[in-house]
Amino acid sequence: MVARVWKVTSFIYCDGSIERTTMVGRIAVVIPDLDYGHIEQFHQNVRLPNGMENSLYAEEFAIMKADSIRTQIEREHGGALAILSDNRDAIRNVGLRDVELIPYSSLHYADAYLKKLIQRLGYLRRSEGKVTRRKTITPVQAEVALLARSSNLDFHLSKSPLFSLISQ
Repeated sequence: MVARVWKVTSFIYCDGSIERTTMVGRIAVVIPDLDYGHIEQFHQNVRLPNGMENSLYAEEFAIMKADSIRTQIEREHGGALAILSDNRDAIRNVGLRDVELIPYSSLHYADAYLKKLIQRLGYLRRSEGKVTRRKTITPVQAEVALLARSSNLDFHLSKSPLFSLISQ
């Protein structure tokens, strides 16, 4: 196998969130140049002392996971990848090399994954018992259901109907 060398222009998008109703944390890491996606649940440190969700920790956890994925890729393939996050405080707190604030106007793939996932789960919870006949499930909804059930999942973006929808 020929080792690939990735330019610094390859980016790792990461995002973290905590579902308010279930207090389950989720992170997404997306690397479009490598056809790679990762979704993970976590349950530690999700609640602040005041009972609110610890969103900053979710963002920090996402950056740390992105860094461990980056380290593995760089070890196996060489090159350098930069991590993009949308939370300035998390970037500062984690203090890792090559972690940048994603430009406001840029598409944030990891954020888009988490939003679609959390929106669908919220809809299903709100409509439970109210909807008697649901429409046939779409490929995007089937993928969101798989992502929701998975505690730790790596997947190919090229096979992801959700990624196709997000990147249009």
